[in-house]
Amino acid sequence: MGQTSLIYRDIKFDSDEEFYVACWLQELKEAGHVIKWRRSKTPIPLTEGIKIQYVKTTHLKTKVKHETKTKEILKPSEYTPDFEALFGPGPFLSLIWENAKPDALFYTNDFPKAWLEVKPSFDQNNMERLFKNNQKFVWDKHRIFVNLCEPVELFRKTFMPKDCAEYFKYKKSPTGKNKGKKGPGDWKFDWVPRTLTEYIAICTTLHSTTEQ
Repeated sequence: MGQTSLIYRDIKFDSDEEFYVACWLQELKEAGHVIKWRRSKTPIPLTEGIKIQYVKTTHLKTKVKHETKTKEILKPSEYTPDFEALFGPGPFLSLIWENAKPDALFYTNDFPKAWLEVKPSFDQNNMERLFKNNQKFVWDKHRIFVNLCEPVELFRKTFMPKDCAEYFKYKKSPTGKNKGKKGPGDWKFDWVPRTLTEYIAICTTLHSTTEQ
């Protein structure tokens, strides 16, 4: 589903999936549900690594030279999430500590800020498993919760961003299982995405029903 450019609002992205989530966050920002968002820039330390000291002895012509040296045998490691976002009003974020919502879209330890890690739905390089290990380390060591964010599943649960909708539609008649069933302009999914307005309306109705 890749697009021709990974530059969106003067930001260069590493993957299609990050571009899609940026479109999602930007539409929420323009609607007042996100205060601001950005690519994460500050690495979170995971491990300190190990350095050892030893004495190097060098035999010269007139003397023996002893030098204290340092050798790194385990490098320190760090992890940087893909996005940070400050959320405004809306059904998107739940504080993880108390009165957490079991069906929340994202969780946070620092309301209204959320950290997001973006992965594709089909992870052929097994990067999602690596992230889940980092997710545990970051929570255990720093009490920072990073949310896994898969764009297609995110859009299915919420809404399709206008800025990337075209990449999820067929530009010509498909081959394979959808041959003869779908044509140019049809969604590549078996479901019809909502708009942001439709999603917020559904959430507002559910919230009103719950309070009654």
